[in-house]
Amino acid sequence: MSIDDLSFQLSSLLIIKQPKVNDAYPLIQESYIKTADITFQADDPAYTGQVNWATTVYYETSGNRGPFTVTDAFTSQANTPTTRTFKSQGGRLSVGASEPGRKNADPIQYAYIIGTAIPNSDITSRLYSLYNGVTPNLLCGIADRESSYMQFSNITLFGYTGRWPYESYDGGSHIGLMQVPITMAYSWDWQVNTQTGANIFAEKVQLAKSFERQLRKTYPRLPRLTDSQIENMALVLYGPEADPDPYMQYYIPQGSGNNWQWVENTANNPEGVPYANDVRDRAQKY
Repeated sequence: MSIDDLSFQLSSLLIIKQPKVNDAYPLIQESYIKTADITFQADDPAYTGQVNWATTVYYETSGNRGPFTVTDAFTSQANTPTTRTFKSQGGRLSVGASEPGRKNADPIQYAYIIGTAIPNSDITSRLYSLYNGVTPNLLCGIADRESSYMQFSNITLFGYTGRWPYESYDGGSHIGLMQVPITMAYSWDWQVNTQTGANIFAEKVQLAKSFERQLRKTYPRLPRLTDSQIENMALVLYGPEADPDPYMQYYIPQGSGNNWQWVENTANNPEGVPYANDVRDRAQKY
C-alpha cells in the first residue's frame, strides 16, 4: 500500500457518532422555546485534533411556505463530546463534521428539532399579561379560534411525525397560536408568536378607532363606540374577513335625522361579525 493510499484511508475514518439520523429534540427549556443540550461527537481512531462542525436548521411548511434556514459553526475535539442548544428555531437538522486538511465525515441526513405541548395554563397566563383592554381574556378567545390553543400540532413533515407549528388552512401562510404571518421565530417561539399577535391586535384597535372617527364625522349624531364595541371592530379586522372599507366592519351606522345608532353589520360582512362573536364566546372558557 502506498503512502497516498494509506493517507486517504486515514482521512476517511471520521464518523459522526452523535446526533443520529432521525433523532428528535423537542423545545422543552426556557418555557418551551429551547432544546435541552444536544450532544455532538465525531470519532476518528487515527486523529485526536480539532473537528469543525456545521449545522443547518431548515424549515418550511407543508405548503412550501418559506423556506427559513439557520446555520451555525463550532468546533470540538475528535472522540470527545460537546453540546449545543437551539432556541426559537426548529425543523430539519443537517449536521456535518470535518477535520482540517482531511476528508469530511458522512453528514447526518437528518435529525429534527420539533415543538412540544405547551400547557394551557402557561398560554392563558401569557395572553392575559399581553392585553390590558376591557376584556382581559380576549386574546385567549382569538388563540382558541385561530389555533385551537396550540402552537404545535401532530402532523408529518419532512417524513417525520411529531409536533410541528400549527399551520393555517392554506399550507401555512399564517402560523402558531395567534396565526401570524410566518417567520422562523413566529413558528417556533410561542412567546414571540403571542407578542406579535398582541401587537397586531393593538394595531387593529387603533384602526377601529380611526374608522369610528371617520364614520362619526360623516354621521355627527352617531354616539361613540364603547371600549367593548371597539374590540368587536378590532376582532373583525384581525380575522379572515378583514376589509379596509369602513362600511364592512362589525358595526355600521343606521338611522336618520337626529336618530343614529350603531348596528351589527351582518348584511355587509356576514362572516366577519360571527367570527368576532365566536371569539368572545370562546374567551369565556379562560
